[in-house]
Amino acid sequence: MNFSFSVAATCDIYLSVTDTVNQSDVVDVAGEGWDDNLGVLCSEDLPYIVEASTDANGQVMATSATSAREYPVTLYRGSGTRSVPKFGTDANGLALSGVGTGAHQAIPLAYEFGQRDAYYGYYKSLAEGTYTASVTFTVTY
Repeated sequence: MNFSFSVAATCDIYLSVTDTVNQSDVVDVAGEGWDDNLGVLCSEDLPYIVEASTDANGQVMATSATSAREYPVTLYRGSGTRSVPKFGTDANGLALSGVGTGAHQAIPLAYEFGQRDAYYGYYKSLAEGTYTASVTFTVTY
């Protein structure tokens, strides 16, 4: 008896718990982090790159529906926002590269919403309103 198997490479990306973040009563800064909200399931030994659709600073702008005001949302590759790399595209050097294990691989992810004062570095009190932003995560293999 002879066997022959042809296995195609595959790599899926997913958000397991939270794909919409709603926060209220924000004054100056908001943020949260997850150890296992974002993840990939890639074929064993398959190299992959995970990207977030942010700018060179790892940010997207959250815009107001009622004014021209906007504030940055910064994404991080870690469950906190301190001493971890920002998250972005391969082109801006902020993508995550890895090698598939054939099993779920969690990607810690955090965000921070707010704007620092350019002079003092403290977070500004934000203008009243509802601000929205969107980020797309992709995996290339």
